[in-house]
Amino acid sequence: MEYLSLFDLQKKIRDSLIDSFPLPVWVVAEIGEMKLNYAGHCYLELVEKEDSDGVKIRAKVSANIWANKFRLLKTYFETSTRVALEEGLKVLIKVDVRFHEVYGLSLNIVDIDPSYTIGEMKLQRNLVIQRLMDDGIIDLNRELSFPMVPQRIAVISSRGAAGYQDFRNHISDNPFGYTFNLELFAAVMQGDEAEASIVAALDKIYSQLTRFDVVVIIRGGGSQTDLACFDSYEVAANVAQFPLPILSGIGHDKDESVVDIVAHQSFKTPTAVANFLVDKLGEFDGDLDDCVRGIGLMAQRLIQDQKLLALEVEYDLLNRVRSMLNQQEVLLGDLAFAISNQASTVLNRHKRISDEMALSLQSLVSFSLKRNKDRLEQVDRELNLGSKIGLTKLKNALENLEIRINASNPNEILKRGYSLTLCNGFVVRQTEGLVGQVIETVLSTGRIKSEVVEVDSKTEYLWQKRN
Repeated sequence: MEYLSLFDLQKKIRDSLIDSFPLPVWVVAEIGEMKLNYAGHCYLELVEKEDSDGVKIRAKVSANIWANKFRLLKTYFETSTRVALEEGLKVLIKVDVRFHEVYGLSLNIVDIDPSYTIGEMKLQRNLVIQRLMDDGIIDLNRELSFPMVPQRIAVISSRGAAGYQDFRNHISDNPFGYTFNLELFAAVMQGDEAEASIVAALDKIYSQLTRFDVVVIIRGGGSQTDLACFDSYEVAANVAQFPLPILSGIGHDKDESVVDIVAHQSFKTPTAVANFLVDKLGEFDGDLDDCVRGIGLMAQRLIQDQKLLALEVEYDLLNRVRSMLNQQEVLLGDLAFAISNQASTVLNRHKRISDEMALSLQSLVSFSLKRNKDRLEQVDRELNLGSKIGLTKLKNALENLEIRINASNPNEILKRGYSLTLCNGFVVRQTEGLVGQVIETVLSTGRIKSEVVEVDSKTEYLWQKRN
């Protein structure tokens, strides 16, 4: 019986492989495991999975990259793709097929093609975007109306992330002194747990939705692989369908993630998100100032219009009185003329009437004229009195309006015993952060500066305690 020794068998296998693969070949595989030893050599396990489930392994082989080659290939790959060379990546590599009688089959990696990995990642990203479009949810968050005063902010970030600290410091120390209420919902922002952690943070915010105006998702940048969770369908779909506007500041200035696309607005850095929110409050502050100025102008115009209306009423009343007096004067003249004619006719017709009758008639005429004259004088007095009363009422109404406007003057409010408290030039509206600060109390008679040694947060007043 003929047989081969184990060494001879292994040697024949090696020689067959050398004949079949005399030159290095390009191979597509996924990095299943990757280890770096103390000497700088990199040892990998390359796998190929079933397309149906992406879990079952259909092929596996050991591979290595010697230290001098690994340093070059790693730098080249990561510079080209901005992705860390690590486990889970699908790569196109050039390998030299080796077989050792003791160690068996292995692949020596001599080159790598970054463009294949870039294309694979873009393909997966495009599939997520197309799925969001097919589901009809890609534009939902961008279509939400943005609040005029976004001060209550839910922040999703890692508690110790530099990006979160930059955002917090920048928005709290804004030069205008605007106050923002920030609440952190800590989440893992990279790695395998990031996707579930971010979705869980969104669920927590959703359970207390009415407490917030807007949601901010921030982190401080990182490699493309670190940002892979922001290209996942699960995170992007939750962001797109969230009922509050979401601002993203993921901190990557070269690439736009899928979350950036579906968010209400996206920014390159956490600091840029903070600037946007401060600017929003600045816009509202400016609009408020415009409203105050507009109210003042409207009040001035209203007073001027009322004054003009009073003058017009006064002029109209005077004209009416003059007209009525003229009419009464004409009527009196006509009456006197008619009476005179009637008296002449009566005298001509009754010349034979006694002098006593004539005297009686003359007395009657005189009495009638006097009574009519008294009536006219009474009408004149009533008209003059009515016009004066009307003018007096209008004058009093204008004076009352002027008194109410003057009473709203800040100086008048201070004179009534009120005071205004300032800290660093800004009006004090809350007690937080005042201990140790120098505050200035403005009274109608002057200003008082004092240092805050203690703050009592209770709102019960002294007169309430006595009761």
